[in-house]
Amino acid sequence: MYRSIIVAVDGSLTSLNALKQAFRIEKALVTVVCAIPFYGVDLSLLDLQMLKTNVQEKLKQFCDKALAAAGEIAKDKAVSIETICEMGQPHEVIVENARQTGCDLIVLGRRGLGRIERTLTGSVTARVIGFSPVDVMVVPRDSSLGWDRILLATDGSEFSKTATIRAMELVKATGAELKVVSATDIAYELHPESAELAEKLCEWPRYCVSDVGEHAVRMGVHPECIVRQGKAYREILSVADELGANLIVMGSHGRTGLKRLLMGSVAERVIGYASCPVLIVKG
Repeated sequence: MYRSIIVAVDGSLTSLNALKQAFRIEKALVTVVCAIPFYGVDLSLLDLQMLKTNVQEKLKQFCDKALAAAGEIAKDKAVSIETICEMGQPHEVIVENARQTGCDLIVLGRRGLGRIERTLTGSVTARVIGFSPVDVMVVPRDSSLGWDRILLATDGSEFSKTATIRAMELVKATGAELKVVSATDIAYELHPESAELAEKLCEWPRYCVSDVGEHAVRMGVHPECIVRQGKAYREILSVADELGANLIVMGSHGRTGLKRLLMGSVAERVIGYASCPVLIVKG
């Protein structure tokens, strides 16, 4: 399990729920980070000293309120936390503190299900995942983290293999049931004459789940393996709902530069639509 966790809060119910769920990871040191962005203004029109004072006051008020709420939750759960409040771009503050504290997991809350939140590209969530050196867990509003059933989504890539190792570790540590799913990522509505093609396309997902299954058995884990035809993100979400998964585990495709903000349509949509927490495993 994770030993040190950073949870980003902004005082919203969504972020505070993410903190509550982070406490379900036992024996981990929890650091709560509150970041507030500073938007540029024409400094020539302002008294710099007054600006500095006003910004510091607003920052302190914002952080005090958010961290006080976090402190109340920690007190109620009888958990000790460290707190950090800094000005800057939220994803930069979160990721930099992850590096400085040596944490091995970042936990974020996911707000509503609007179009932007669903696609995530360009959001704080996407940027944290893109630049984070450690795993990132995204917790939807009102969802709960549990350890009964973990769903691992795999596409056979090297990044999925890294996620497989992490899923095994979580299963061994918690005793959770492991479910493994892979999908063709093609539209389900195929013409009858395309049935042969559909069957052919299922060969790779079958190999993916079989490979994970064999690896799991060697570690003493006996997963249920599932292959689906259809768009991958829809099938992953469907299986998660059908099985009552408490956590979805996925790999993050490695990219550089601006492309690192694009996790891939499957991961982005799973994060955006999932009703349970999603763990993105970094290489």
